[in-house]
Amino acid sequence: MTLYTFGDSHGGGYPDHGWSKILLDNISISIHWIGPHTCASFGVNKLSILDISKFGVTDGDIVCFSFGEIDVRSVDKVKDNYREFIDAIVLRYFKAIQLNVSQFNGLSIIVQCVTPVAERTDVFDENWPALGTDEERKIYTEYINSQYKTMCSEYRYYFLDYYKEYCNRDGFLDITLSDGHAHISEPKFIKLRLMEILNKI
Repeated sequence: MTLYTFGDSHGGGYPDHGWSKILLDNISISIHWIGPHTCASFGVNKLSILDISKFGVTDGDIVCFSFGEIDVRSVDKVKDNYREFIDAIVLRYFKAIQLNVSQFNGLSIIVQCVTPVAERTDVFDENWPALGTDEERKIYTEYINSQYKTMCSEYRYYFLDYYKEYCNRDGFLDITLSDGHAHISEPKFIKLRLMEILNKI
């Protein structure tokens, strides 16, 4: 059995990312960074952005989708209607996932939460593209995660939710568990929540 991750950099793709450090008994992990795509673009373009059937996925495997952090950084352009905006992109996201999944007969599907917001003072890059204040982006992140959880229940997918474990006391990304930027480096809580899911599969 193989666990495949597909998505933006938070699903892997960086050498120091937490996913690259996770080892599992009897399950190999195959990490696939699709590029800096949003869940919105995946939801619109679907298989032209990601077709998991082209990566060796077979029935019986586990597939984890990881998109959304980049979306959160752009939500502020529609801040007055952010719930409606997020609801729409999440719905399309899950439809794109289902289109991928429908090519198989026996996959276990995981949707990964969006990681806590990295505070601008911790990013160390004044050119890092992020609209809205840190507090606003935190609100958007918590809302998109709530919608992911709801949709996972509807679609009967597993929701990989390690959000709170990686927050500092102010609710932002704990920099001591990160790569010094916006990515999680310490995998212990990802693995903890992942193992809870794997014990149910």
